Amino acid sequence: MALPSLENTANRQERFPRLGCGNSSGDHLKASIARVQGDFKNANCAKDFKDPNAAINKATQVGFSDQGTPNFNSVNGQVVPAAHSPGLGRYNPFTRSINLNAAINWVNPANTNATLSGQPYNYNALAAMANFLGVPSVSGAQLMDITILQELSHYKGAIGNPDNPSVEKSLWNDCIN
Repeated sequence: MALPSLENTANRQERFPRLGCGNSSGDHLKASIARVQGDFKNANCAKDFKDPNAAINKATQVGFSDQGTPNFNSVNGQVVPAAHSPGLGRYNPFTRSINLNAAINWVNPANTNATLSGQPYNYNALAAMANFLGVPSVSGAQLMDITILQELSHYKGAIGNPDNPSVEKSLWNDCIN
């Protein structure tokens, strides 16, 4: 797996600027939707979806919903998500809606309120995603982008179950990196 280079990251940010991104989650979402739609211009990203045009259109409908505070437990010294803990986002197969979890601090995902074994806990969603993907770091913009792409993959994905780590890593490599 190729790790992202600073050059690739800089090029991606040039191609998909923050579009005047302000300080609210809504501003970040607008910018992320624009970047994700631009990602589909990359043939490697588009091939990960059965119907890229439908996924591009669905991206414009992504919103926020209160899915609850992320919960974690300590297992053998490792912090792991608790059973049924809310994640970063959710695709609803009945309504076909995609929403990001409003409980995530999308303005500063490294400082998200959570619980660890029932106690207040500061969840660093950026470090968690970087660790999950096996990459050195993930920016806030990249975290929102990969979350949207992962949820879009539930909607029209072509490369398998997006909850499978290998599928999410493919989305990262094909669409973001």
